Amino acid sequence: MAQNNNQEIESQSVAKSRRRGSVEQVRKQQKRDLMTFSTPDVLVTLLVGWESVRFTVSKNIACYHSPVFHAAFNGSYVESTSLEYRMAHVDEPTARLLLQYLYYNALSLVQFDDRCDTHDQLSTEEQHALTVQDNDLVCLWVLADELGMPQLQNEVITQFHAIQEKLNCIPAAPINLIYDITSMESQLRRYIVTFAPETSTLPILLRTENESVWMQ
Repeated sequence: MAQNNNQEIESQSVAKSRRRGSVEQVRKQQKRDLMTFSTPDVLVTLLVGWESVRFTVSKNIACYHSPVFHAAFNGSYVESTSLEYRMAHVDEPTARLLLQYLYYNALSLVQFDDRCDTHDQLSTEEQHALTVQDNDLVCLWVLADELGMPQLQNEVITQFHAIQEKLNCIPAAPINLIYDITSMESQLRRYIVTFAPETSTLPILLRTENESVWMQ
């Protein structure tokens, strides 16, 4: 089973790398074109997770926001006829956040009591919800990178910064995840390294030229 899953991931990676060739051209075209809704009745389906949970979205909207979707659904790839895009490595919460952004250009996140101005003042339930949300945002940032959506990446960092300013901390929970699933040059890592040392006692993972080391 694991071998089949790995083979499926590899085949998806090959197909997606081929689509990357036309992504820059599509992105330039997107900057010139407004969303015309030329085919408003056409829907595409995102197959999320290993169980292929179906998320349906307007083709026009998906292609407008993502040059990768545009290349897949309008090129000579299987997705252009099946109108399905498989994302086996993406979980459902991350996919829901993606659809929020596709339709509203915004993210609906956990709201905290305005009287709370530090992480310790949050209830246990709020702290747990924040930890889950932080991890979902990290996964969303990576997915946005895969889909060629820098505006969504910027929105994720904006949300992280808003939380940091309100609660005077960057929660430690997503730091390991960030270093596990992002590249050494990623802007999300740079953000964490820039702002995390200003938070009181959180352990911060700082990257040296040759290795990552824990510092207190």
